[in-house]
Amino acid sequence: MRSTFKAMVEKIVKSNDQSASLYLQQQIKTESDAIKNQVIESMMPQVLSLVRNRFGNFLIQCALEFGSQHQIKQLGMKMKGHVVQLACDRFGCHVMQKAIERVDEHMKLDFVEEMFQGVQDTLTHRFSCHVWQRIFEIKWKKEKTDIMKRMHKIMNGQWPSIANDENGSLVVQCIFENCSESNKQAIVQEMAPHTLEIAKGQWGNWVIQHLLDHGTVSEQEHIMEVVLQHAYSMSIDQYASKVVEKSIKVSSKKSLALFIEEITKPIPGGPHILQMMNHQFGNYVVQNIISIADTHQRNICVKLLVPHLNVLKGSKHGQRVASLCEKYLRSQKYV
Repeated sequence: MRSTFKAMVEKIVKSNDQSASLYLQQQIKTESDAIKNQVIESMMPQVLSLVRNRFGNFLIQCALEFGSQHQIKQLGMKMKGHVVQLACDRFGCHVMQKAIERVDEHMKLDFVEEMFQGVQDTLTHRFSCHVWQRIFEIKWKKEKTDIMKRMHKIMNGQWPSIANDENGSLVVQCIFENCSESNKQAIVQEMAPHTLEIAKGQWGNWVIQHLLDHGTVSEQEHIMEVVLQHAYSMSIDQYASKVVEKSIKVSSKKSLALFIEEITKPIPGGPHILQMMNHQFGNYVVQNIISIADTHQRNICVKLLVPHLNVLKGSKHGQRVASLCEKYLRSQKYV
């Protein structure tokens, strides 16, 4: 049987044989310990090749999931010294995530140490960023770690650009979800002066929205201050408008009142709400205001919008605003 298993491993490595991978996975999951041990033993000489293989990576993950602690350690030892290369691999990154989940804490630290050797290249890498996320999710039991303190020391000054990166934004949100408030604060404070820039980013806006949903009161208040200062420009921006919509939904009554006051106050050319009402992005902000505001605030907005209902009805982006206004008029018998 051992020679058969070795031949199957060779077929996976050399020919991307999916059926061989599936068969060996089934042997590990369902057969006796003796058979499982033979399969995993036959994999050992080819671990690194399997990790980077389209179908072999699933076999390694299976061995990590169902193997003994000794076998898991053996597999981990094969990966040591190659952690960064594997983390940056299309298939290897999945194995590294599973390995970090399954190996003991001492080996976890060894993996983390290797990742730190390439942190500048791996934190926002399309594959290895997911390995970093798994690292931030670790709930350490015995080992004392200062991962975030060390991370911030290396990446200090780069967090705004990381937050605006497609992969970096996921990493930052993961840090916010899993790390302590003290570890998170250094990043938040560095990002604070760049809130507007990050909010206008395709990926950064999700970081700001995350803080609105889960941040401290002071973090939410800071974002709301930025929204109030740049109400119109953010409301008509493709990405920042999403931040405005979120801030409206989670803001206090006072903040919402200040926002409505800002976009409805008289200015040359008319209140900002009239430019937003049929704008491709701004109209969604207006819709949210009409839906969320109290009666007094809604009256202020609708009074300004009513004279333009015909324009709104004929506008691709204003039709929904017109519909909400008319619905409100019918309910209030507003004239």
